[in-house]
Amino acid sequence: MYSPDKPYKIYYNKDYETKFDAIDYAKEIDLTRSMLTQLKELQLQVPRFHSAVVTDTMENAEYVNGSHGTKDSYLSFSVTECEKVYYCEGIYRSVNCIDCYHVHDCELCYECIESSKMYKSIGCNYCVNCSHCTLCFDCENCQNCFGCVNQVGKSYCIFNQQYSKEDYAKELAKYIYSEDMKKQFHDFQLKFPHKYARLVNTENSTGDDLINAKNCINCFGLEDAEDMRHCFFLNEVKSCMDMLYYGTNLER
Repeated sequence: MYSPDKPYKIYYNKDYETKFDAIDYAKEIDLTRSMLTQLKELQLQVPRFHSAVVTDTMENAEYVNGSHGTKDSYLSFSVTECEKVYYCEGIYRSVNCIDCYHVHDCELCYECIESSKMYKSIGCNYCVNCSHCTLCFDCENCQNCFGCVNQVGKSYCIFNQQYSKEDYAKELAKYIYSEDMKKQFHDFQLKFPHKYARLVNTENSTGDDLINAKNCINCFGLEDAEDMRHCFFLNEVKSCMDMLYYGTNLER
C-alpha cells in the first residue's frame, strides 16, 4: 500500500497485529503547539500495516488490498469474498474474473464493468444476469449475444439483430474481440438512449450504481445500503457517511 519513498514506518500485517501496542507511542498533548502538527508527528512515529486486509480471511492473495475473504487472487483492490480475481477493482462475491471493474456475483468474466450476475462474458457494461455475452451494454437476462444494447431476455442476437441458434454461430465467427471491434461497438451504442443512472430497487436515493438502497444521498456503487451519505463502493452498510471503497457489514 506504501511505496518505498513514503516516510511512514510500515509493518507486515502479521507483525503489526502481534508485535507492538499503539498505546506505547502515546504522547501528552502540548496545548502551545498546533494540534495538526502534533498529529502529523505521531503519524510518522506509529507503525502502519502494509495492506488494508483482514489477514486471517486472506489466502494466497499477497498483492490484494482493501479486501477480505479472498483467495488465490493477484493485484486487485477492494475485493470481498472472491476467488481467482486478477487485475480487478471493486469486486464482490466473484470467481475467475480478470480486468473487471465493480462487478458483483460474476464468474469467468473479462473486462466487464458495473455488472452483476454475469457468467462467461467479455467486455459487458451495466449488464445484469447475462451469460455468454460479449460487448453488450445495459442488457438484462440475455444469453449468447454480441454487440447488443438495451436488450432484455434476448438470445442469439448480434448488434440487436435476431438470429436462429445455427445462424448465430455462423455469423458470430465473423467477429473478433479487439480494440477495433470495441470502437465499432462504442459507435453503435451511441445510437441508443441511455439511462441517467443505474438504480435497482432503490428508494429516496441519489447517485449511481445503487442496488437495494434506501435513503442514500450522493452515493455510488452501494449494494444493500440504507441511510448513507457521500459514500462509494460499499456493501451491506447502514447509517454511515464519507466512506470510500472498503467495507461490508458496517453500521454507524
